[in-house]
Amino acid sequence: MAAAEVRHSLIKKSRWLATGALVAGANVFSRFDPKSAITVVADPRGGSTWLFEVLQGIPGVATVYEPLHLQNVPRLRNLGIGWEQHIPEDESWPEVMRLFEDIYEGKVLNRFTSSYSNPLDYYRAERLLVKFVRAKLLLPWLLNRFRFDLKPLVLTRHPMAVAASMMRHTGWRHALPAFPIPEERFAEFFEPHRARLAAVSTVEERHVAKWCLANQYLLQHAGNNRDWITIHYEHLVLAPQAVLAHVFDAWGMEMPRRIVDRLDIRSRTTVDLAGDKSEQVQKWRQRFDSETRRKLLDLMDYFEVDLYGAGGLPNPKSSAAGFVPGQFVG
Repeated sequence: MAAAEVRHSLIKKSRWLATGALVAGANVFSRFDPKSAITVVADPRGGSTWLFEVLQGIPGVATVYEPLHLQNVPRLRNLGIGWEQHIPEDESWPEVMRLFEDIYEGKVLNRFTSSYSNPLDYYRAERLLVKFVRAKLLLPWLLNRFRFDLKPLVLTRHPMAVAASMMRHTGWRHALPAFPIPEERFAEFFEPHRARLAAVSTVEERHVAKWCLANQYLLQHAGNNRDWITIHYEHLVLAPQAVLAHVFDAWGMEMPRRIVDRLDIRSRTTVDLAGDKSEQVQKWRQRFDSETRRKLLDLMDYFEVDLYGAGGLPNPKSSAAGFVPGQFVG
């Protein structure tokens, strides 16, 4: 190996070790106030990483990225948490409560969960920005135990768009078509739908069924648009400043200029970004033929989903609808 390559390798390894040491130190010394945290809750491939990256324009934030990811947060396996973990809002689960206390105090940091921040951010930031794509079935439980100064953001995206994006992404390349009922604690949540879920026979049906279970639970909850702020990916793409103005107004904060500047930056997890914004929210239609779309709509009808349908945009008349910019009302 040439001397230059050796030096480059040593520098890279030194940076890797230094980053690990700083993150490990942050786990010990971080003392963030959970009340000050900003929380983003969405679905896999639902556009949340882009929103998460935009919100990093808020001064004084450090990030916690997907702290419920079973493969990257080993502590979760010892707690018996599943990928689609439901927790009834009145139930007690002290071990998981302690986990969330640590998440919001900045004590569940590793190379994965801290991957969107400079390690030094955890020593100088004023608040945490925490993103989950596996927390919709436990958000009401979480909000019964934490009182956040800023209401969490709940982001939705058309379930067929979510399914199409998951099928293109390497992270779900080996997803099976069947829908196994989870075996973790509180799995009785899924029991009323056992027969319908047993009929799921394609990967896209599995993805859409998961979306329906998580979103119908949350969007039909009394806390929707009260305890959290519900916004929609499609509107965020087509009218981003209107949506974000609504969010910051609800938070009682002035929207930083840096937020607007970050809107056109492509997310690092984007697989294929359409050039036209209207095309971006409709491109999932190219993935599925008419018969597949009909079957997926039948599945959505079973779960009584009326927020989305055959079109690409959210239904503003749905009781599940969150904030709808003026141009999309009517």
